[in-house]
Amino acid sequence: MLHQAIASNPVRELERIESPKGHAQAQPRGLTPEERRRLFTYVDTDPVSVAADLPDLIRFAIGTGLRIGELCAVRWRDVNLEGIAVVNNHDMRLVPVVAVRQNVYPVKGKGLSVHGGKTSMALRIVPLPEFVADRLRLRQHGDESLDWPVFASAGRDGQPTYRWPSTLRRTVRTVRAQVCLDWMTPHSWRRTVPTRPSSTTK
Repeated sequence: MLHQAIASNPVRELERIESPKGHAQAQPRGLTPEERRRLFTYVDTDPVSVAADLPDLIRFAIGTGLRIGELCAVRWRDVNLEGIAVVNNHDMRLVPVVAVRQNVYPVKGKGLSVHGGKTSMALRIVPLPEFVADRLRLRQHGDESLDWPVFASAGRDGQPTYRWPSTLRRTVRTVRAQVCLDWMTPHSWRRTVPTRPSSTTK
């Protein structure tokens, strides 16, 4: 970059703006319940989506609202599926959580870099909806290293390593046309969180 002020060009990671000719650009939005069901049904049965780990990854993204770099950076040590105690005036219950502690981003010539968040607001505890916690329990086999990413890709040595956000974005672009959601990006999943009812289907 000019004068070496920053390590890489952040604009390179942005989604390309696509809108039909003669139409006003649609306002960004989350997925409706029907769109979520259509997306889940497709990725649960599509071999390419299953191989890319999209069924669990998309549910995790919609359930937590994490940014794509945060999503790719979540390790097993950051997840507490037994839950933390939440107490109110009437009862106490255990709520599964994920600690958002880091982010991954590409650095030209060096590969992926990991940092702990730009501000204190980036470091936070996020509750896991039960439909997300259930999926994570099913994918736990007991032999995972706590430092392995939850949604890992295979490294050159065969060991799990961090997934590239850009690779995930490309995979999403190959899937979205199949479910008539050409406008969908990983950021759409973040926008889905506030509109997601507590009874979201699995």
